[in-house]
Amino acid sequence: MNSVVARLSPPAKRKDITLLQTSTHTSDLDIPRWVIEQILENLITNAVKFSPRGSCVTVGFSITGNEAIFEVLDEGPGFTASDMSRMFNRYVRLSALPTGGEASTGLGLSIVKRLALQHGGSVELVSRPEESARFQVIFETGR
Repeated sequence: MNSVVARLSPPAKRKDITLLQTSTHTSDLDIPRWVIEQILENLITNAVKFSPRGSCVTVGFSITGNEAIFEVLDEGPGFTASDMSRMFNRYVRLSALPTGGEASTGLGLSIVKRLALQHGGSVELVSRPEESARFQVIFETGR
């Protein structure tokens, strides 16, 4: 998680977006590191891409019971009901536009969901339109 946040800090800083990491330790999961990094990179990149200048993107990790939870929370526009019904489909562009003119392929969230499912995880979203989005990627820890 540290390496992904460090790698994505420069693009965030160019938009005056603070990347706040609330935890630095990730438990030893039985999931390849590259999978976690790819999931986080897609979620954080999207959060930065669609958040307004001067906002904050929070990245965290926690263990609750037998679940390892990776979380990305932004202060972007959130998702509409229409967006939520198709957001994990490939090549789908949703209603929000990148705030800094960045390109968008419509693949990031489909990759996140596919990788999570392939490794026994799930993706949950809490979104308030016009306010924010909180993505949680949850894996069983086997505890």
